[in-house]
Amino acid sequence: MIRGRDVAPTDLDRGLLAPAAGRQDARRSERGGAASWTSGAGGGARNAAGQTVRSRLRTPEGYALTALTAIDAAKRVAAGEVAAGFQTPSCAFGPDYILSFDGAMRDDLNS
Repeated sequence: MIRGRDVAPTDLDRGLLAPAAGRQDARRSERGGAASWTSGAGGGARNAAGQTVRSRLRTPEGYALTALTAIDAAKRVAAGEVAAGFQTPSCAFGPDYILSFDGAMRDDLNS
């Protein structure tokens, strides 16, 4: 349900997010277009033995990626692919879920 109404996958395809996305697209096009924008994050961890791992994630522009992942997740939930209850996207769809979207790349920096 989204805001108290049932949502079929076809409703999502019709663009529930279109009004907000349209405003953002207009702003981004003034600044070079969303297609040229990327977002990034990096992280690392160390265990008790002192071993470290580091990775860097690059994705498409944040607003566009949020819309794409929200629509994909809602379609999967509506199709019954996910157990009921709160889950993070990586718990619901796997740790590499974000990498299934065009433009998302992870660089494992351990060498």
